[in-house]
Amino acid sequence: MAKAKTSTFTLTEEINMTGSTGSATIPIGSLIDVGDAQALEIESVDYIFMTKITSTGQYLPLGQGLSVSAQSHVAVQLMDKNASALISPADNNLISSAALTHSTSGGLYHSADFYPDDFKNDSGRFVVNDEMYLQVDGSLNYTTGYELAVAVRIKARVVKLNTRDWMAISLETVQNE
Repeated sequence: MAKAKTSTFTLTEEINMTGSTGSATIPIGSLIDVGDAQALEIESVDYIFMTKITSTGQYLPLGQGLSVSAQSHVAVQLMDKNASALISPADNNLISSAALTHSTSGGLYHSADFYPDDFKNDSGRFVVNDEMYLQVDGSLNYTTGYELAVAVRIKARVVKLNTRDWMAISLETVQNE
């Protein structure tokens, strides 16, 4: 189905949250040549949650030096659609997602909902859009002076698709916009 054009590499992005939402755009248009039926094949996605001291920028293990006044919840999604909000888990534009709960008793609960969303491919997820989007939403009740750092690490490679496969993925992507 796809022929690798590059070795595997890693893309990263970070959002620092003090409020209830955050978003970031991950440009990939310079990595793929749409005219040559290229796509970004995402092999894996990892989410990292850490505490960050706002004044110094120092990173701490999640929960260290941090207390919550009420239970906090955060959901994060990586998608190839600029929705500016969390999207349905049934939406084909959802690439990967995760969630974090921080209880007032100090408990931290993390889950990566799913990956890979193979999108009819057993080795990874193909993205043909120029950008991917990271959206974080939740209710944070953290101590003043701290923020939640949410990072995503995307292991990917550039592949060349045959014309039929590239068209099928492009049409499905456009249909979902």
